[in-house]
Amino acid sequence: MRISKVTHNPMANNAGRENERMANPKEVQATKGVNVEISSSAKELVNRINQVEDKGYTEKVEKIRKAILDGTYRVEPEMIAQKIIDAIESEKGSAE
Repeated sequence: MRISKVTHNPMANNAGRENERMANPKEVQATKGVNVEISSSAKELVNRINQVEDKGYTEKVEKIRKAILDGTYRVEPEMIAQKIIDAIESEKGSAE
């Protein structure tokens, strides 16, 4: 069985044009960008928020990591199952 060349393939046509454009960088038009400046007070605020949120999370992760290394970390399947059920019921309630 012989398959002839497809002549109306937009993907092939665009790929060829992209290759030509990349081969001729002089033809590439520069796009205008938007300069965004974030104030130092905004950056400081973000850093403070990250530090506060990270502190609690880091402590929790460190506690779990230590328990795993010590061999004292216990998985409670009933608690996990209940949280899954609660999440499903919560989603059902919000969908109605």
